Amino acid sequence: MLKNHFFYSAIDNKNIVVTRAQSQAKSFGEKLERHGAHVLYLPLIQIEKNAAIQCPNNLEDFDWLLLTSVNAVHYFSQCLEKMQKSWADIAHCRVAVIGEATKKAAESQGLVPEVLPEPYVASALLKSLFTAEQHPIGKRILYPKGNLANPEIECALKIRGMDVSSVICYETKHRRITPDEAKTLSAFKPHIVTFFSPSAVHSFMASRLNRSVLSAIQPVVYASIGPVTSRALFEARLDPVVEADLQTEDALIDGLNDYYAKRGEHYRN
Repeated sequence: MLKNHFFYSAIDNKNIVVTRAQSQAKSFGEKLERHGAHVLYLPLIQIEKNAAIQCPNNLEDFDWLLLTSVNAVHYFSQCLEKMQKSWADIAHCRVAVIGEATKKAAESQGLVPEVLPEPYVASALLKSLFTAEQHPIGKRILYPKGNLANPEIECALKIRGMDVSSVICYETKHRRITPDEAKTLSAFKPHIVTFFSPSAVHSFMASRLNRSVLSAIQPVVYASIGPVTSRALFEARLDPVVEADLQTEDALIDGLNDYYAKRGEHYRN
């Protein structure tokens, strides 16, 4: 892809590894390339539909719909279709979401999110939801989620007396990295490795890929989509970490540009 010749970018000519699942990586990689970066796609996780998913029949009984990721929207759509239902069957629900991308995905299905906390983390979501819902006891929440979802949300809702029906609609699995892929990563000599989930960090460490980047031209920068992923990086002792101000692809790119610009590493596209 041709880069944009009409703006400066501090990540021009940087070697950047994109570790997102294959189905989600292309958009981000193309944005990086427009900034002049060289991209290596190395998916560390794979996301699959939960084959045993069961969609509740009594959708009309729910008061709230909780969506914490784009994946939840995507895979719950398949759940609804399987049961010959649609988003219209839960259009009466009040909607809480985490993240701008999730908000847009929900809106694309005709939903109107009422709760969108900042920062985009579980604690902020709970605070915002309980501010919006003055009488939580007995309220029914439909919570489509992945198999690795943070249990904090569901536990906190139940403690406040809410009736939570969680639906595991997708599964996040570590992807096995081949020896050839590890060699390719080492030869790529990355400046930056990007992460969009703690699961990707855990997969990176399980595959010992931190050793594969030791031959890099300079210390590798680890780019994180948000605080939960950053925590996983810190726990793995991977640093320095650049964290996006907002949990979006564009914000992560902006954060990387700011990081290198402050180091005086300007390049003309």
